[in-house]
Amino acid sequence: MEQVTLHPPLPDDKFYVATDERDPEALKVISDAGAIFFSDLITIEDRRTFGWPLMITDVQGIVEQGVLMHSAYFYGHALSSLAGAIMNMRGARGADPRTVLLD
Repeated sequence: MEQVTLHPPLPDDKFYVATDERDPEALKVISDAGAIFFSDLITIEDRRTFGWPLMITDVQGIVEQGVLMHSAYFYGHALSSLAGAIMNMRGARGADPRTVLLD
């Protein structure tokens, strides 16, 4: 029900990006456009609490899937298997299909 009670995102709002991109220059371009990455959200305390598994990209991917599944809005690439999995998880939990765009 949040989508009908809250205002939609504003043009200058930050947005979360789950990506396997590792090129620092490409990440800077995305970040400069307003993106927030997993590494921006994880604190040193999180790293101490959860240890090395948090640094492994497979574990990070599972955490990111949970974030994307519960996000208010989701945009993904139509050829991405991750986007398809997120669509299925969102559908299973009853998310409004109008809150998703596959491009």
